Amino acid sequence: MGLVGRPLGIAKTETLSFLPIILLAIIFGLSSDYEIFVVSRIKEHFTKNGDARQAVIMGTGSPPVSSPRPR
Repeated sequence: MGLVGRPLGIAKTETLSFLPIILLAIIFGLSSDYEIFVVSRIKEHFTKNGDARQAVIMGTGSPPVSSPRPR
């Protein structure tokens, strides 16, 4: 049952029934926030420079693996 379960009066079946739902909601919320921050950084770089490729590189913080540039 754990150290926290007894003092709070949480039974083993109650913990298992709501814990996955709570964890899924927290993980989904964090991933949505991260996506918004990345997209806003990309837009900020695009507004500043006007180069979409460079904005994505700078906004995501990673250089391209190997992308051939059209000439």
